Amino acid sequence: GFSTTPHGWRWMLGLGAVPAAVQFLGLLMLPESPRWLVRQDRQRDALDALVRLRGGMGPAVLNELAEVDKGARETASEGSGTLIEALRDPPVRAALWIGASLQAAQQLSGVNSIMYYTASILRMAGFSRSDSIWLSAAVSFCNFLGSCIGLRLVETTGRRQLLLGSLALVVLLLGALGGAFYAAVAVSHDVHGEGACPGSCFGCSLDEGCGVCDGGGAQGWRCVPGDEDGARNSSACPGSAYDYQHCAADPTWPGWLILAALCGYLLVFAPGMGPMPWTICSEIFPVHVRGVCNSLTTSVNWICNFAVAMTFLTLQGAVTPHGTFALYAGLALAYWAFFYARLPETKGVPLEAVPALFQPQRGGAARRGSDEGFVAVQGAAEPPDDVEEEIR
Repeated sequence: GFSTTPHGWRWMLGLGAVPAAVQFLGLLMLPESPRWLVRQDRQRDALDALVRLRGGMGPAVLNELAEVDKGARETASEGSGTLIEALRDPPVRAALWIGASLQAAQQLSGVNSIMYYTASILRMAGFSRSDSIWLSAAVSFCNFLGSCIGLRLVETTGRRQLLLGSLALVVLLLGALGGAFYAAVAVSHDVHGEGACPGSCFGCSLDEGCGVCDGGGAQGWRCVPGDEDGARNSSACPGSAYDYQHCAADPTWPGWLILAALCGYLLVFAPGMGPMPWTICSEIFPVHVRGVCNSLTTSVNWICNFAVAMTFLTLQGAVTPHGTFALYAGLALAYWAFFYARLPETKGVPLEAVPALFQPQRGGAARRGSDEGFVAVQGAAEPPDDVEEEIR
């Protein structure tokens, strides 16, 4: 494979252009945004775009176009769309708080620590270096499969229900992952630790400054100072007997539990917690501040991404792997409780009507489902006159 091919990383990096090219070709076939077209006074083109996106002409399409046209007229008189303006508006401020929390929850539940360090986690779980690389592909396939499931569920299940269900299962799988690592520690063989190296085989595989040495005979298994290039004292532990971040003496069943928990985690994360923060954040802000609010929530996502990536290995050493995943599970559980109490359903609600869901008097009704909110705004506006005349 590429891992053993000279300059193989260049091929791996270059192959990333293939899906990008496919996406580019797909973007060429997308229609313009109906809202942008309405703001450019191109109502007929906006209607054609909506018909294409919704799969046909009908009363719902005309109602939606009417709401878009009404929203565009209102937006023109609502202000310049600055962050200060957004923070001064209580409903927008409430939506911004929820949007930022969604993006933070996505990262602080540990997804990218798993995506970035899958091979390292599998090495800690007891798999060999080559096996870890191949099994990382299987774990990534679970993420792909979960994303496909999400495409099916997002419109049938609803944003709120899908996100809460996904996050609840994420909490359970993070707990299972922590439990599997705890089991790996509990059943690990004792070894002779030399110098500052630990006295358990699993602990030795986690220590970046130590490696496992099968001395054979009376010496038995030892944890000796070393790194990925070999033991510091190569004469006492030749390369054939030395293994780094791997313990062949320990049973393999905890490793398979860890692998199953990793796959299960990504399988339940990808349908809900993967796309829903982005989907919901694209819907909950009024048009005139949507750009600045989405920029802020996206910044929260990347800041949390950076924090998780930079602290994961440090946390492994400070609170152990099972402690690290227990921490992620606790954060995810806290966010689940917050979203259960505060997140409204936006499925089926026109974008122009979504800000009303964050008014204090409408919050409870919004959480019961989107159908009520949609009925409340239907008929609020008529299709633009020029479009109506063309249809006749």
